[in-house]
Amino acid sequence: MEENKSKKASNKKTLIIAAIVLITLAAVLLFVMPGVLSEQNYNKGINAINSGDYQEAIQFLEKSNAEGADVLIESVRHHQAAIEAYKKNEYVKAFKEAELVDKSYPLYEEVMELYDKSFNRLISENLEAAKDYFDDKEYVEAYASLKTVLKYDPSNEEAMQLKELYSLKAYEMEAQIEKGGYFVSDSSSIRQREMVNINAWNEAGYTGKGLTVLHDDTGDTMHSLNCAAILQTILPDARILRGSISGISDKNGVADAYVNCYTTNETRVPFDEFIQKYDVSLINNSTADGDGNTESSWAVYMREKIKEYNLVCLGAAGNEGKMTNNFYGAFIMVSGVYLKADGTISGYRTSEDADFSMFMGYQSGTSYASPFLCGIAGLLRSKYPDITQEQVYEYFKNNCMDLGTSGKNPEYGWGLPILGDPAE
Repeated sequence: MEENKSKKASNKKTLIIAAIVLITLAAVLLFVMPGVLSEQNYNKGINAINSGDYQEAIQFLEKSNAEGADVLIESVRHHQAAIEAYKKNEYVKAFKEAELVDKSYPLYEEVMELYDKSFNRLISENLEAAKDYFDDKEYVEAYASLKTVLKYDPSNEEAMQLKELYSLKAYEMEAQIEKGGYFVSDSSSIRQREMVNINAWNEAGYTGKGLTVLHDDTGDTMHSLNCAAILQTILPDARILRGSISGISDKNGVADAYVNCYTTNETRVPFDEFIQKYDVSLINNSTADGDGNTESSWAVYMREKIKEYNLVCLGAAGNEGKMTNNFYGAFIMVSGVYLKADGTISGYRTSEDADFSMFMGYQSGTSYASPFLCGIAGLLRSKYPDITQEQVYEYFKNNCMDLGTSGKNPEYGWGLPILGDPAE
């Protein structure tokens, strides 16, 4: 009997000890395992970063309570943002995001390489843009691009050397624009207008009174303002509206078309509504958005609208030696030419299959040749209110100075239209 009691006591003691051991082990696991799992997730996050699996890295690091995990999560996100910005050519955002990555980040050196690439691209592209704008006599935009360079790289030697000249030319152009447009006073532009007989038509009373012209451009920029200045100088009494024609198109055609107007601060006005609201009679397009001589769904759409509203539409043919206008096949396509001091005419970068050539004012580019010829078309519309685009085309064709070979050629189209006697 005593032996059984002793045995039971011993078993109870063993069970108690076992329970204590299990409780102790459970306590150890309770406090130790989260740390182990946290460390494991942290290490998995590091490995995912190194392998470029950034989303997976964030998921592992979010499960980890390890010291520095939050810092790494933010660094991953900045790294991703920098990569995406660089792909989109958003170099300022790219190097600013890269700058926020912590030095503890496993790919820090790679991020700094991206920082350098983004910074260098920003500087080089803005410097090249500044010089290109300056060569095209777009002095305000040239100086704006140069200021971007100096904003991020104040000691850039080339930019510093150009700063005084570029700023002086920009201020001169801004002053002229305030007086009514640089195109008004530029001596070369004046000679160009005289040669194609614009002044005689203005003096005869054809000034665009009652006409509305929509200038279609890529944005509310100095480029747009300069094109509008050409139109306004040729048609001083016309209403010039600056904006952009946009919408949705696919293989089935244009599903939606609207106008964003910079002049009136209106957005997404349906195309038909805009044309009717402002009684638009001419459209000039100075954008580059086409693929060779392929007729786009926009050209098909605009052909119908030209007939419906009796519009006269002209477009910049392009500066790359081929047609780069989305409205090819609907608009009258215009290439650019220079009028030299000795009175001779030379070609710009002619665009294949343009309809006509025209002067470009004080700039270079078919973007400026197109509003020049559009202004001339406006003078015809001033005299002949019901004239159609086809009739404008025929007038130009019958009043053309041959350039290059006789008749239509790839370099100059039919040549340079010159207005006849306004009294005839």
